[in-house]
Amino acid sequence: MTHPRPHAPARPHAYGVVGAGRVGSVVAARLHAAGRPVVGISARSQASLLRARTLVPEVPVRPAADVAADCDVLVLAVPDDALVAVCEELSTVLRPGQVVVHTSGRHGLDALSAATRVGAQWGSPPPTPSERWPRTSRRSWVARPCGSTTPTACATTPR
Repeated sequence: MTHPRPHAPARPHAYGVVGAGRVGSVVAARLHAAGRPVVGISARSQASLLRARTLVPEVPVRPAADVAADCDVLVLAVPDDALVAVCEELSTVLRPGQVVVHTSGRHGLDALSAATRVGAQWGSPPPTPSERWPRTSRRSWVARPCGSTTPTACATTPR
């Protein structure tokens, strides 16, 4: 296996968002605005499709399995009651080393167990928007799998 030279810039992570609801569409928009490559966003309802096309017209709306298969970092921004089932369904296209995170305030990291069974890494943002994130993790939680739902642990866990 060839490793890039230490001074060579690494390829940026390609992000994918499953769920174009109020949370997922904003996550995709913020990632895109920050210059992160977003390979796609999935939308099931007409309202979500309209939201995705309005907030991130540059990001293609694609089937969830295609988004999951083509990204390095997958954000599951689906309703709480659908999270476990969606993760299970998408685990068939996930690969070892891929990062999977969710935006659920109700579920912990156990909801991503189907992803970890295939070798994916996992993470989760804080459970409430009012919780203050440490400055070091505020912009990079998606790319920092750490094994904890606490942002402080994520910010202090070595990569």
